[in-house]
Amino acid sequence: MEKKYNIGFSYNYDRHRTVEEAEFDTTVTLIGIREALLAGPYCKRVICIECDRDVYRKLLKLKGKVDLIFNIAEGYSGSDSRESVFPIFFELLGIPYSGSGPETLALTLNKDASKKICKYHNIPTPRFQAFSEMEELKEFDLDFPVIVKPVHEGTSKGITNDSYVENIESLKQKVQYILENFKEPAQVEEYIDGREFSAGILGNDPYIIFQPIEVDFSTFPAHLHHFYSYEAKTKYDNPNNMIYPARVTPREEQEIKRIAIKAYRAFKCRDFGRCDFRMDQKGRIYLLEMTALPGLSGDPLENNEFAKAGLYYGFTYIEFINKILGYALKRYAMLD
Repeated sequence: MEKKYNIGFSYNYDRHRTVEEAEFDTTVTLIGIREALLAGPYCKRVICIECDRDVYRKLLKLKGKVDLIFNIAEGYSGSDSRESVFPIFFELLGIPYSGSGPETLALTLNKDASKKICKYHNIPTPRFQAFSEMEELKEFDLDFPVIVKPVHEGTSKGITNDSYVENIESLKQKVQYILENFKEPAQVEEYIDGREFSAGILGNDPYIIFQPIEVDFSTFPAHLHHFYSYEAKTKYDNPNNMIYPARVTPREEQEIKRIAIKAYRAFKCRDFGRCDFRMDQKGRIYLLEMTALPGLSGDPLENNEFAKAGLYYGFTYIEFINKILGYALKRYAMLD
């Protein structure tokens, strides 16, 4: 029988359902993960740690009482490295934790840095530029249409239907909006006209890579452009919007998985992660984003691609959550 541990569970709680808390987790998600941990083979006790601004004091009190932290904390908006903050605290105090390290979490949250890493590693990604001030737009050198995004946001925050831009005047308006409202650079990338996919990964070599899930844009209202905007996610999303397994050829599936593993390694992801892709009209695959801290909600009312891919693969939700925990425990030699 495996040894059982006291598992800390670090999170941010979405109390108000606002855009600012869009990356935080709901009560249903938090209860589901806690119960899954308790039902699994490794956990004798779950100690919940809400990662508010008093978290360091909480961690000091828990030092020696927690064997490993199962981390899904997102950090607070306003910080361009917010996902890294709590893992830095864990490392400072010598507390093992699940998931990727601070460097990976900082880089994958930064869309401009992520693109540059992709370019260095020859990972196909749409052409891009970032703009920190309006004056820099005189250096714009991409082909329209483009998508305009805040550099440091997740959960499609700041990516709305009008982020799809076809001319220089609209580009200026959208870049200015992001600079003024998000107080961060605007990431601009060429729009890949085609289909959208995600692929989830578990493990630390060897890996489990799930079959790709496809976003079915035909189920969304006609006025929405065919990309996964904030409106699409929050107003119109439902389980019928996802196709699993994705309708791809064996060659296309193999290419999606190959690029996903290459990105996972390039960014030094640990334990779990998710890649998002576009496929153009010629079947070429482009990595849009590497997410080192994807959502883990098992709520059937939430359209969580990563957790659903695990369920489609054949795991129960309890098995899915404890696979992640098990990989973390093995990294710290706490499991055979």
